Amino acid sequence: MKIEPAQITEADETVTVAYRFAAAARADAAGELWFRVPRDYRDWIHSGPEPAVAALTFVAMALGEDIEVAEPVSPRFHYGFHRAVEHFHLWWPQVRPVALHAPGFATAQPPGANAVVSCFSGGVDSFHTLYAHLDGATAHPDFRLTHLFFAHGFDIPLTDPAYDALAAEFAELARPLGLSVVRLATNARRFLDPHIEWQSTHGTVIAAGALLLSGGVRRFIIPSTNRQSTVFATCGSNPITDPLLRTESLDIIHYGTHLSRIQKILAIAERREARAHLRVCWQNVAGARNCGRCVKCLNTMMPLAIVGALPHFPVFPALPPWRTIDRRCFAPFDPSALAPEVGYAEELRALAAAHGCTEFPSRRLLELALRRRLRPLVRLVRRARG
Repeated sequence: MKIEPAQITEADETVTVAYRFAAAARADAAGELWFRVPRDYRDWIHSGPEPAVAALTFVAMALGEDIEVAEPVSPRFHYGFHRAVEHFHLWWPQVRPVALHAPGFATAQPPGANAVVSCFSGGVDSFHTLYAHLDGATAHPDFRLTHLFFAHGFDIPLTDPAYDALAAEFAELARPLGLSVVRLATNARRFLDPHIEWQSTHGTVIAAGALLLSGGVRRFIIPSTNRQSTVFATCGSNPITDPLLRTESLDIIHYGTHLSRIQKILAIAERREARAHLRVCWQNVAGARNCGRCVKCLNTMMPLAIVGALPHFPVFPALPPWRTIDRRCFAPFDPSALAPEVGYAEELRALAAAHGCTEFPSRRLLELALRRRLRPLVRLVRRARG
């Protein structure tokens, strides 16, 4: 796969950086990848090949084609790219390892940018990382946030007008905290989604956005999805491959793997901004911030309800009766297989017991857990009889 040098155009108060690319073996695997940012961030743009390489990594791996660029690349990025590809192939064997070919290595430039940026979509992970890098022990001046990064074309499709309203809302949220919101739009999913699901590819596209803005960003923080002990449960953004896609002038930090989802929820439960703006729902229901019925909503609402904080979150409807909540919302895996891990259901049950939540369906969940643990034994007995 060949990626051409970036073409930069300016119009309507925005700057667009576009990369044409084409695969050698597939005439239909070609197109123009673009990123668009407000003109205010024109000086932040890094127009080297690294953003396009990161964004198209999984396209090349799905096609089994090495990536060839016409310009020198960062030595650190070149090294990290190959290590990341090795992990991606390990986790998703259906995509093949590929190499990155360039005419040489770019001269390493000393870090000159100062911005510290964190991804922000309004969810639990976003708010937890925001607060951790404004106050508390992690708020060393070199790591204190200056900007939030909110992308269009990630979980919100480019055709969805809800993005602009959310971006404006997040800007209002950020201003009293001394922060600004950096907007970025990209069509990367158009090329990725036909090959492999977004849950696997989104980490490289987040890194691509960071690399594109690395002329102004010194540190780019990606809120974690999983706790460190569950890192083997593969996710496109993770503490192993995210930091590998950095350069000499840009640090990419994956933050928050020391806490469970419930611990993060409780950590932000008393914060005014989180109460007014939390957005966890992946349904993108018109007129509703959070649908209050999907797994992601319910997994957030249940701990808040147990500690009595849910009524203070107007972004959620009331919690349904405990007996009506689908059991899949409690424990998607069997924690008995993970010696150092405490499953969501077990942690939630302990929280309910500590707060005297008598309606919590402990007996039903205990029965469910026992069934899961006995299932392998039943299968073994059946095989022995057969």
